Amino acid sequence: MKNLIFLSFLFLFFTSIHAQNFTLDAIIKHPKNVVFLGEKIELTLSNNGQKILADEVSVNGIIGGNKEIGTITKPTTAGVYKYVYTAPDILPEKPFLAISMTIKNAKGEKISMVKNICVMAKVWNIYKTETTEITCGELNKSISYTMLSKWKTSFVLDDNLNLSTTVNPTTLPQQLNDVTTCDPQFTVEITPGKGEYVRFKSGKLVLTSNSFYFKLDIVNIPSTPGFSIHAPWGNITDSKPDEDSNEADFSMDTPIFSFMKKTKGGWSDETKPQGTETMKSSYEMIYAPDPNFVISLPTKL
Repeated sequence: MKNLIFLSFLFLFFTSIHAQNFTLDAIIKHPKNVVFLGEKIELTLSNNGQKILADEVSVNGIIGGNKEIGTITKPTTAGVYKYVYTAPDILPEKPFLAISMTIKNAKGEKISMVKNICVMAKVWNIYKTETTEITCGELNKSISYTMLSKWKTSFVLDDNLNLSTTVNPTTLPQQLNDVTTCDPQFTVEITPGKGEYVRFKSGKLVLTSNSFYFKLDIVNIPSTPGFSIHAPWGNITDSKPDEDSNEADFSMDTPIFSFMKKTKGGWSDETKPQGTETMKSSYEMIYAPDPNFVISLPTKL
């Protein structure tokens, strides 16, 4: 009889060990486990559906987290099992984070349950500085100059990580520099345009396991200078600024970001449409804490 009771006890003991099933659940309102800056999410740890308390909670291995990666607080009221994670106000250099809860099982072994999240800014600013350099050459025998154009636009992500609106589109007048004639026979007048205007029509945030980028559909109204070029034998060109500036739609994918260095990510390109023309474009993205956040455009590349 004693042996039977002992065997029954062992059966129940080992059954209780193997019956443990820990789960970590989180209430996150955005797809892909995205948490916007400053947002709070609730997490609960369970064993076979019964809510329990963890022995240790951490963010990226830091117990309790910190202001750079967000903090997580334990419940302090009896019978309450909700943990609260608060995202930081400033975007982490690496926005992909791991919230971990550790508990001991029936064997005394530590088991960690992990919820991966991505901390993301809701509002982003993109600004572009473009320099067009026209030099004298076989295809251009009249004038050389440098034209500087700038624009800045903000966009806001909605709860489904789609672009919801464009905020504060800003453009600056073109700046004309280093104007010289290629041949003393020519006289030239150049009138800068009013500046390129850009707004975002639609778009979305695209996430992978450890990186992100934006797909953007843009409405663009370019800006072109006006030219009045004269030679002894007559007028060569006589155009007004922006007279051929028509609205155009185009799509743009930002580079893929795996980290945010000093809260900025930038990229540039260079094209040579003609033998005497070089166009250099420099873009920068900076997240904003709210839709009214305004960034001053740089004065130089």
